[in-house]
Amino acid sequence: MEKDDKEEKQEEKKLKKEKHNERKKEKEKEDEETKKKRRN
Repeated sequence: MEKDDKEEKQEEKKLKKEKHNERKKEKEKEDEETKKKRRN
């Protein structure tokens, strides 16, 4: 049981990290777009 609990927590962590990275990428993309718009 201990192991399962640990693994579950790791999975959660991984998912959170992935979500966070996705958001980060989205934001970076948006920032790029904004920069491009400013230049024009």
